[in-house]
Amino acid sequence: MEVEYEISEAEYCKAYKLSAKITKNGKLFYGGFAVVVIAIFIVSTSHLVRSTTVGAFVGYTLVDLVCRFIYTPWQVKRQYRSYKSFKDQAYLKLEMDGITFKGVDFQGLVPWRNIIHWSHDDELVLLYVALGLYYVIPKRIASSGFDLESFISKLKENIGDPV
Repeated sequence: MEVEYEISEAEYCKAYKLSAKITKNGKLFYGGFAVVVIAIFIVSTSHLVRSTTVGAFVGYTLVDLVCRFIYTPWQVKRQYRSYKSFKDQAYLKLEMDGITFKGVDFQGLVPWRNIIHWSHDDELVLLYVALGLYYVIPKRIASSGFDLESFISKLKENIGDPV
């Protein structure tokens, strides 16, 4: 069955937030960075080294938080408002060998093998075809008759568990 949908600004922004969750590697980096800072703070007798290390950690953390929660969400909203094609109607059809997407200016089959992983929450499904490049599918398409449970089963069968 083919289903028609469009992505709202709120869904587009939520998709970014879902895709920008801190990964296991990111958590390991922060944890490792914190351990190194604590170790330097304990071992070092130099006030300059201690304060520089703590300052670097606090500075990096603040820049990351400002980028993650202030600048990038503002930029994502600006991007959505700037590109007309984000607001156009799109069509999705589940096929045996993948998913067909169709819009005003595009049409194509995305084979299962080209989807590297997927994630979802209570409102959206994201299909990643590259790092940071994903298709946004709102779960509300189920109200239009699209079999969402079958779709998620196909994702699990062909790609694996969500990340």
